[in-house]
Amino acid sequence: MTAATISMTKFIAGIVIAILAASAISVGVSTMLIAGQQGPEGPQGPEGPQGETGATGAAGPAGATGSTGSAGATGPAGAQGVPGPQGPYLPDYDSGWINITDKAGQYITLDHDLNYDDVLVDVTG
Repeated sequence: MTAATISMTKFIAGIVIAILAASAISVGVSTMLIAGQQGPEGPQGPEGPQGETGATGAAGPAGATGSTGSAGATGPAGAQGVPGPQGPYLPDYDSGWINITDKAGQYITLDHDLNYDDVLVDVTG
């Protein structure tokens, strides 16, 4: 048996040829997998039919109605009370009148008989 010998030049040339062949195959496969330009979108299809409506549940029984009693009789009206010292619709105090036409933007303290110390009034217009 004789041993086969390969020179270094032939060995390197074989590796370069193998690399080039593998690259060519890879490029060929890649270009076949590339998709072309996408076309325009087609029209939308018609809408499907509406599904059936489910059955309505049964109504529950009506509750019992209570009986209402009769209304009682209205009593007689009481006697009218004694009017106050200044009449039936006027207050029992007199705070008097204060001219506020020139008091815009000022705080004014009013004295009165309302069981409060003072009333603070802000005149805005």
